[in-house]
Amino acid sequence: MDPLRGHLDGLKQRGQEAEAWDQALGLIGRLTARLAAVEYEDKVSRHQRKSEQIDPKQLALALDELEKKGLLNDDGDCDEVVDEEIEQLIEQGEQERKADEQAQAAPKKKRRELPARLPRVRREQDVESDERHCPDCGEERAEIGRDVVEKLDLAPIRFQVLRIERIRRACRCKESGVVVGPPAADQFERLLASTGLLAWVVAAKYDAHLPLYRLQKLCRQMGCAITDTTLGGWVARSAFELRPLVDAMWKEAKQSWLVQTDATGLRVLDRDAPGGSRLGQMWCYLADGGRLCVFRYAPDGEGKHGPWKHLAGREGYIQADAAGVFDRLFNGKEASAIEAGCAAHGRRKFADLLDTDKRVARPLKHLQDLYRIEKAAKVQGMGPAERLQLRRRKSLAVMDRLKRWLVKTAGREPPKSSLAQACAYWLNHWEALTRFLHDGRLEVDNTDVEREMRSIALGRKNSLFVGSDQGGENAAVLYSLTRTCALNDVDPVAYLTDVLGKIASGWPEARVDELLPHRWVQPHHDQQTDPTV
Repeated sequence: MDPLRGHLDGLKQRGQEAEAWDQALGLIGRLTARLAAVEYEDKVSRHQRKSEQIDPKQLALALDELEKKGLLNDDGDCDEVVDEEIEQLIEQGEQERKADEQAQAAPKKKRRELPARLPRVRREQDVESDERHCPDCGEERAEIGRDVVEKLDLAPIRFQVLRIERIRRACRCKESGVVVGPPAADQFERLLASTGLLAWVVAAKYDAHLPLYRLQKLCRQMGCAITDTTLGGWVARSAFELRPLVDAMWKEAKQSWLVQTDATGLRVLDRDAPGGSRLGQMWCYLADGGRLCVFRYAPDGEGKHGPWKHLAGREGYIQADAAGVFDRLFNGKEASAIEAGCAAHGRRKFADLLDTDKRVARPLKHLQDLYRIEKAAKVQGMGPAERLQLRRRKSLAVMDRLKRWLVKTAGREPPKSSLAQACAYWLNHWEALTRFLHDGRLEVDNTDVEREMRSIALGRKNSLFVGSDQGGENAAVLYSLTRTCALNDVDPVAYLTDVLGKIASGWPEARVDELLPHRWVQPHHDQQTDPTV
């Protein structure tokens, strides 16, 4: 700091006080921007998805230490809940799954034939010229058959020009005038890109997570130089045309019996903000039993621009973490929804302490048992009624043990200790965290919606930011469609090509529900008979 102070003092002494102020303010601005960037990266890294698996040996070692100290069974109940029945259910379910996979797999004795739908390029390999004639009689050897080998090849990827020629016709009598063929119904007028190219760009950016500058480079390699500004314009136009579909998806999602939600940050360029950018929010809403994924953009993290606005008036289940931003959805101020908690959030609070406080091995063991029961229900393909029955027989006892441990531990710990706060999370939200024990349709945690938000994290890592709030709105539209396609095993390029073509041809607004990804039917002429090799 001393050299900097000396430099500024020297400017003031030479009468360049204004320049000294400019340099000082410029330095402060750069430091502020750098600090904002560091804070943002720290926040993102802390919220990035990490493996939550705990080594069973580590947990067993911690439990052994507790047992030696006489702390393992201090709840007075040491009977195993995850018993032989649960393990047999899991083993049986996994064996049935493996048997199904083996039955559906192609025989390994013979290599699978390449799909018949692919075009064939024929290449002949004849014998060498000096071997074509018989060495005994001198006659040319006749062709008696061919050994055929097929190799999977890739044709050069290149652009092509879709030349649409509208034919003009007129009668020689010159009385009826000139008639012209109609414009292409499945293409947008005055737009350079075809609907197929628009679909490819959208899928590349929001499904494959390629930023526009990489797409620009890829287009140049494919033989056509397209600026990133043009690509951005195509993305914006696609979002504009597809927005009614996402609005219809959102209307349907809000009527679902369960809405799972969470949010993640999205950096937005803003000249008026410190450092030239600010942190927006992308809210994810998973509904309809995991078939609909709708993203909603908010310019900041305030509830009035997020869930209070999006879920106002809701009365069904909302599953989320226990963040305070959701409180108004459950207390009647913005909605009267039923809260379902997320056991995974509570589990993380204990898992973070395992290296420093072995006592958390107790609640982690209870939660491990809980998830084993859930796995048994899943591999057995149990419906809501069967799953609820299993939970009442097995999971209820696990949660009772966990609560006894939480109450005892919280009473012994200083209120501000990390362990006491982890216990408080569970005790303060116990009703919401045990809601799954009363409705077999509910999941134990909210990790499904967290998985869907990975697409935002990948896009954020590659693209770093969006250019404006409108860019955030466009991203929400296109992420909603590509992620819903993924949930319903729909090819996003085929889907977007078909849907954009139908929109361009004037698809009626009253039938927009037919175009949603979970209802879309692929045109017969585009269906792939064998997508795997």
